[in-house]
Amino acid sequence: MSTAPAVKSTYVPPVSRYMSIWNELKAKKYCRMAAPPVLHARIIKAVQKRRDKDIAYRFELNERHEKIRMAFSSKGNILEIRMIVSTATRLLSGINLGEL
Repeated sequence: MSTAPAVKSTYVPPVSRYMSIWNELKAKKYCRMAAPPVLHARIIKAVQKRRDKDIAYRFELNERHEKIRMAFSSKGNILEIRMIVSTATRLLSGINLGEL
């Protein structure tokens, strides 16, 4: 009985369409975009999901004893997202990975 050589997977998971928004928020702490108002809730939810899944960024914030919150503003077709970084008042001993 012969065994076939192991084939390496060439599958690359697709990049989220909201990843560019999250990366801009991390870099500039502010993002402004034009989108139909009916999509604003979807964009907000997706950016929050990107934030929650970015474990490396969460660890980095924890090391600097910082926390973030996001503020959203929607006027017409314009959606503005701000990331507000502040010092954590209560230091965390670790991040609960079970929440992810």
